[in-house]
Amino acid sequence: MVDKSAIASSLPSSWSRRTRRGYYDRKAYPTATLLERCVRHRTEPHSTGFGSLRTNPIRSASVLCQVFFPTICSFWSSGNCYVHRQSSHQTKMTNKPNLTNRRASGEQDGGRTDASGARIENRILLRIPDEEYTLIRPRLEFVQIRAYQNLHEPGERLEYAYFPNRGMVSIVIEISDGRTLEVGVVTKKGFAGGLSGVDQGTYPYRLICQPPVDGFRIKAEALQKILPSAPGLRSRLSRYANFQCLRVSQIAACNRFHEIEQRLARWLLMSQDRIGSALLPFTHEFLASMLGTGRASVSIAAGILQKAGFIQYKRGAVRVLNRKNLENAACECYQTIKQFETESERTRDVFPRTAA
Repeated sequence: MVDKSAIASSLPSSWSRRTRRGYYDRKAYPTATLLERCVRHRTEPHSTGFGSLRTNPIRSASVLCQVFFPTICSFWSSGNCYVHRQSSHQTKMTNKPNLTNRRASGEQDGGRTDASGARIENRILLRIPDEEYTLIRPRLEFVQIRAYQNLHEPGERLEYAYFPNRGMVSIVIEISDGRTLEVGVVTKKGFAGGLSGVDQGTYPYRLICQPPVDGFRIKAEALQKILPSAPGLRSRLSRYANFQCLRVSQIAACNRFHEIEQRLARWLLMSQDRIGSALLPFTHEFLASMLGTGRASVSIAAGILQKAGFIQYKRGAVRVLNRKNLENAACECYQTIKQFETESERTRDVFPRTAA
């Protein structure tokens, strides 16, 4: 508990009694503490109102939090509420990606480039035979995409398939009440759009960029026409699609059997693997939408991991401080999915690249 008398001496004398009291309470009772009491001691109010609150202090704190929590949040954390609304807007953006003809160093170092000279870093495009890459190269468009921008809405016709160079594309499923869950992630090791989307023309998932992505896109119809003449490319796309199916199955089991802090640790580790940085630019709201849970639950889980010294959370970003301990805190699904991915890449290349 914070010493109120010590705080009082530093407050302006012009402050009203009500303002002082709100400041005291904000310092003395952090929001995370009240949230944790709500979850750990959840209960229902007495049928006669608040009569039962006199007999049980823990129950009293729990019921009061349930009744007054929305007001407390709006009063104490108006800044956070603003960011929450802003992030919601960003997640629903449907702007088309910005196209650019940026020239990279690919032509100078002998690596593959698209027709505009942008360097290829996507592993699928780098590992297919030269004659197959010659077929797909004229159809590739280099794109730079903002964070939290949607590439595809569920159920709509798939217009493009994407081959990222940098960043991550989340594959997200949404149910009828608006709740979402991430079921896959695409990086420079794979492609977004799915063979089913290319073959059937529709794709049931939402594709969201996080953080900003740059890479290449190709019209789904053009890719579909190329695949019969490119067995090496089709083999790699099929292998990557199989890995994504294994991942979806593992995440389904993870969401059913593992605690939220374990799932959060797993998600942060996988994101760090893909971004290659200890600083992860994700808000609590975005993490909640990826994990299929509420923002309050993510805040509690992040607080547990932060208190243990595994991560540090600041507004809009998470920093991994102790990766080894974070791995110990994660569920077994992290290692399982990592093994799936490693085995999918280790499969013998049946269609090796020809010499340049």
